[in-house]
Amino acid sequence: MSRNVTLPSNLIRTSGSLLTDPCTEVVSVSSRRGGSRSQPRVSEEQGFLPAEISQIYEEMAVIHEKLQVESAAQQQFALQLHEREQKLLQREALLLKQHNALSKIRGVEEEVCTKIQMIKEVSHSCSMSKL
Repeated sequence: MSRNVTLPSNLIRTSGSLLTDPCTEVVSVSSRRGGSRSQPRVSEEQGFLPAEISQIYEEMAVIHEKLQVESAAQQQFALQLHEREQKLLQREALLLKQHNALSKIRGVEEEVCTKIQMIKEVSHSCSMSKL
């Protein structure tokens, strides 16, 4: 159930920087959370990107980060579910083994009771025949 959460090919996140195309350079910008966020800037001869495009890149980076966090959380939850499933399967196997052992014990108990009853009957018959 794992999804690949990647940015489009023109937006690649590498080691904390956001790269657009080869003719841009990356300028680090502080994020609201105090971490380092990257914002693309076109090389000197092309000028700055319009504010709207920079904002779109920033929003895409934030969305990408959130998707990565969500993906990691889902993977962690899936792992926890798998571990719980394994523990439940082990408990089920142990319970079945114990149930089978109890069934065998009941079978032996019934056999013993039947034999004791037969011995009592034979003993009673013998004592009656002696009289």
